[in-house]
Amino acid sequence: MSIFNFGSLGSGNNSSTASPGGSFNPQGLMGLGSPFGGFQNDMQEFAGAPNQMPDGYAYNPSTGMAQQVGGGFYGPTNQTPFNPGQPQGLTGSEQMQAALMGDYGQMADANMFNYQNTQQAIGNYEDAIMGGAEDIRQSGIDARELMFGLASNTSELGQRQYDERQAQVDEVMAGFEDYSAAMSSSTAAGLASRNRSESAQNMAGIKMQDPIAMQRQADLEGRAATEAYQTMTSLGAQFNQTRASLGMQGIASMNQAAQTQQGYESLSTNMNTMGVQFAQAAETQAANMEAQGMGNVAQMMASNPFNPISFAQTLSTFFQFTETPGSSEFAGFNEGLLFPGSDMAIT
Repeated sequence: MSIFNFGSLGSGNNSSTASPGGSFNPQGLMGLGSPFGGFQNDMQEFAGAPNQMPDGYAYNPSTGMAQQVGGGFYGPTNQTPFNPGQPQGLTGSEQMQAALMGDYGQMADANMFNYQNTQQAIGNYEDAIMGGAEDIRQSGIDARELMFGLASNTSELGQRQYDERQAQVDEVMAGFEDYSAAMSSSTAAGLASRNRSESAQNMAGIKMQDPIAMQRQADLEGRAATEAYQTMTSLGAQFNQTRASLGMQGIASMNQAAQTQQGYESLSTNMNTMGVQFAQAAETQAANMEAQGMGNVAQMMASNPFNPISFAQTLSTFFQFTETPGSSEFAGFNEGLLFPGSDMAIT
């Protein structure tokens, strides 16, 4: 019976089995639960192949035995049972080789499978750390922009109330100027109308050569200029006093508006400062999270290195088996147990 050639069972890159020194496909884990792992199908095919004559033997149909060739009449008569219609099966040594190779492939596949899962978990953790840090950083930027917007609106509000107060003061002062001009004109017109009426009466008496009328007209002409001057001077003084008072009130009002605006500007400045602080705090927190997280990633990677499975251990185990006394007599398991459902029934 020939020795099974495990070296022909693929490289491990494109098959579910593993070869010594090759890379391993996690699909090999599909062999779990089979006696020979990823080699199960190959071993069943090998075991089910037609029975082969031992080297140096010939089949004797009359005895149904395989008899050693070249013995002559008195020569060796070594013979062994041989049925050419039965499958060749597996020797104990071949079963041991296949089992060790199957275990080796499954351990290598499982090792790679676990390593890749660990690396994926580490990668997912790193992505979560970097994504979380970026979210924190962006939240700080958003908060900063929000505070900057509020600060700008607050500053504009302070300036608007100041401008509105200035417009109100200007409107009051302009209205008073118009009122003063209208009052002066009305007073002057009233004085002029009264003087014209009195002058008309005097002129009627003068035409009749009334000396009293002449005297009254002379008094009127002297008194009219004096009354006009005194009246307009008094009105001017009153207007100037009132204007000064309004001006002081306007200044006080604008000072109050300026203080209000300063309060708004101070609040705006504080909001800008808070926005910067929010962004800086978020950046610091994000950097700390990244540093701690990447430190954890480094520790996880250092704690989970790739550890290759030694094929030398498999060879050593098989060598120990072959050197064990009586190993050549080890028949292994019945093929019916190894390959249930096949035509290699238990006998």
